Amino acid sequence: MDPLEEQLEALRDIRNMMHRSKKFDHISGKAGIVVGILALVIVAITYWLLAISPRTPYYYNYLYTESGKHNNVWWQLMGLYSVLLLVATWIGYQFAIKNAVQNGSDSFATPLRQLITSMLYPLLSGGAVCLVLLYHQQEAWLAPLSLIFYGLAMVQAGQHSFSTLIILGIALIVIGLLSAVFLPYALIGWALGFGCLHIIFGSYIYYRYKS
Repeated sequence: MDPLEEQLEALRDIRNMMHRSKKFDHISGKAGIVVGILALVIVAITYWLLAISPRTPYYYNYLYTESGKHNNVWWQLMGLYSVLLLVATWIGYQFAIKNAVQNGSDSFATPLRQLITSMLYPLLSGGAVCLVLLYHQQEAWLAPLSLIFYGLAMVQAGQHSFSTLIILGIALIVIGLLSAVFLPYALIGWALGFGCLHIIFGSYIYYRYKS
């Protein structure tokens, strides 16, 4: 290799390093797989508690008593999905920090802060909308809207991490919209989005980036 080619190669290496330094590339594929499996388990438990099958439409009607009040299953499921949210957040964060440390990166560097900040706006907005829906007893819309807002968060995350997350986000939004169209079976869409897509994209990220 002549001196000119060596200089060009060095410039390419510097450019690649600068590009990587602007993005947090320690997202864990294994975390996505674990979260996806947990989501599928939670959906299975939901159908079991409601004593219905996935083919049963209007699953959300089984959350009320004949007098129109929330039954015991409603409270159990609210607690269950709240725990899932906390556990999924903890798993994703811990796996990402572990990957960053193993690769000798500062886990609290600017790219991670940018990643978290970009995701907060759609996630907090979606959480607020879901709380409003619960207040008005509109549980039917929780599944599709949570998919859409989470998809928006993934699109934002893809700007500061793997571009694969953008594709994941778009897929989640599409499934969320379809779930809204086929509202009586929206829980199946939620299982496909939070469960299956997490497993598929988590596997891809793990084998593609070894993270």
